[in-house]
Amino acid sequence: MVLKSISRPAHQQHFEYEGLYFAQVNRASQLSDPFILDKDGIFVESSRSEEVQQILKQVRGSDNPLLYLKPVFVKSIKLPAHLVALSDGAVNDENLRRVAKKTIGINQQIALVDRQARKSDFKEETLLKAVQFIFTRRQPLKPFRNRKAMCGYLFPFLNAYLPASENLRIIDILEKARKEELLSGKILDKINLCQACDSAFLNFRETCTKCHSIDLVTEDLIHHFRCAYVGPASDFKQGDDLVCPKCDKSLRHIGIDYDKPSEIFNCQTCNHQSQEAPMKAACADCGNEMELSYISSKNIGTYQLTAQGEKLATQGFKNNGIDLNERSLPVGTIGWEFFRIMHQQEKERVRMTGHLSLVGVIQLDTGQFEFLGADSKEKLRQEIVRIVRPYLRSVDVLSSKNFSTYAFLLPETTVPEARQLQETLAFNLQKLIGHNLAIGSKAMQVKLSKINA
Repeated sequence: MVLKSISRPAHQQHFEYEGLYFAQVNRASQLSDPFILDKDGIFVESSRSEEVQQILKQVRGSDNPLLYLKPVFVKSIKLPAHLVALSDGAVNDENLRRVAKKTIGINQQIALVDRQARKSDFKEETLLKAVQFIFTRRQPLKPFRNRKAMCGYLFPFLNAYLPASENLRIIDILEKARKEELLSGKILDKINLCQACDSAFLNFRETCTKCHSIDLVTEDLIHHFRCAYVGPASDFKQGDDLVCPKCDKSLRHIGIDYDKPSEIFNCQTCNHQSQEAPMKAACADCGNEMELSYISSKNIGTYQLTAQGEKLATQGFKNNGIDLNERSLPVGTIGWEFFRIMHQQEKERVRMTGHLSLVGVIQLDTGQFEFLGADSKEKLRQEIVRIVRPYLRSVDVLSSKNFSTYAFLLPETTVPEARQLQETLAFNLQKLIGHNLAIGSKAMQVKLSKINA
């Protein structure tokens, strides 16, 4: 399939590829056009890295989840790694099929996100954006080293809409979410921070125990075995030779005549000598000097979603004491109306490409489940989704109209693969109903049909 470029009167342009529509953006000002929100993704095309950076930051920095979660691909330019992380990869004529597949996968995840979720404060807004981005990309949130950041690291997606001065708050929010088991993390580094300005760029140096000067010169201590005299190396030096100042014997062989058990610090400011030189830190940004006991440290790591984190991404925070989980779709499903829209889009895509796609329906006989109360029906609904979802691919879409009706799309699936899935689901669901509710196999059916243009 050839990529088609379609011009728009209002200087906008979009590309169509296998039923997907991508807005072409080469200036940040174009992002204010509402038509962007209706597209499946964005292609950023500019020869100026500054313009590409501005576009990416404006997309990810938006308050509208329809924009900040949008699949974005960059054309014809190389970018630093932390800016590449703001996009979903590069796009060119050779990888269009892979880009299309990735776009479908991301948009299917976006469909599961509660885009009207309440955000009452900075912490909730930041955390919600983070879990939504991790959920829709199905990959961990990773830090990137960056010298311009006060703490030495950036989380590109979150830093797209927050100033660098908020970096430590971002880290604190992510770490608290990890402790609350919304995120799981893997520690990559630990940073030490200035007590005055929170900069992570500290110089560590020894200081004089008397005057605190850093102008120190180290010198070996020498221990003469024969007379047991211990003193600085300068006491033993006579020209090129070492001679004990106590017994006047020459020291020729280390390990036989003498050894060097440690070092001594000579202060060039006050001439004080000491075997100890306390370590202090000085901030490279504000110049503040501090003892090590006053330095704070923070973990830097990657973060991925736990089961609780997925619920937050798809259902949002509790609203006025009501748990949104009680009136939300089962995790892993999309709304019935949205499913119908995607079904229509898949029909159009089949018409244009000739590819084979199928739709499956799971139907329960409601008459045989009348004895169940509302809570039991909802639990059954959740359990059916829990069983079905793992057998579907990441590109497949599952929806639940109610406790008795379920449907799933199987894009580009062969008939043998679909038949095997049908048999597997029927076996497991009949086992669930038969063992737990003592209802016969006729109470449930799994049907498949081809999607025809």
